[in-house]
Amino acid sequence: ITAISRSAERQDLFFISKGSESVTLERWRKNGGWWGGTPTIGRNAAPGTSFGVVSRGSRKLEAFWARNDGALMHAYTENDGDTWVRDQVLDRYSEAKPESITAMSKDSSSAVVAWVTTRGALMVARYEGNTWVKNQVLIPGSLFVNTRLATLSISRNMMNIFFVGTDGMVYQSYWTSGMSNEKWTTTRISNLGASVGGISATSMNIDHMEVFWTHPSGTLHHAYWTKAQNSWSSEALPGSVGTNRCQPGSHIATVARVAKGTMEGWCRSIEGKLTHFYYYAK
Repeated sequence: ITAISRSAERQDLFFISKGSESVTLERWRKNGGWWGGTPTIGRNAAPGTSFGVVSRGSRKLEAFWARNDGALMHAYTENDGDTWVRDQVLDRYSEAKPESITAMSKDSSSAVVAWVTTRGALMVARYEGNTWVKNQVLIPGSLFVNTRLATLSISRNMMNIFFVGTDGMVYQSYWTSGMSNEKWTTTRISNLGASVGGISATSMNIDHMEVFWTHPSGTLHHAYWTKAQNSWSSEALPGSVGTNRCQPGSHIATVARVAKGTMEGWCRSIEGKLTHFYYYAK
């Protein structure tokens, strides 16, 4: 399940309908609330697939997921959801791990969907100039096959993909303006260990990135980058001790409220409860 908000007047929610494996969309509009009778935009979704969703402008929306035969699928609208081009094959032979699919957009004319293959390779498909081009960023065996991915694009000049490598450390593969579309650079962002599974990233402004993951002990770790320091720093999150630790590898959700300079996140605690962590700028 995933959701996106393109403005204060719009929300869109994507999920798999129980028992039907159909990709379903529900829409909320400020003057109409939640709409009923929302169309199915895909069928035969892989169990447990994640969704990559991007909004390329106020009226364009695109969703990506895995089909149960391993194909990478997408659907899109260019008229604010009034009509959808549904259930389109983007890569029939993607070998995607369903839970790894994520996406980002740096501007209204581009999109990138990223995934991990069943052999531990990092793949991207990039949309530029009305054409999709598939590219292998890292060879098979570079990533744990069960790692999730987190993506960020803090400006039209930068895109980042975060993941856990086979050495149990957190890495980024990034693209910056001036590089060819096929070129990505990969570096480690922290020397703190990571459990394979959940990873999340968020940004409070165009000069900031922050990534969250769990240590094998359940302690929540984070790494942050600012344009001023132009490097990554990492530490255990203060307060992530005792029963406030997360289940190692559990899913992590984070959000930043840009205007207020705040970040908040949630994970499943070692006791199976919902744990909340937050940062409020002084």
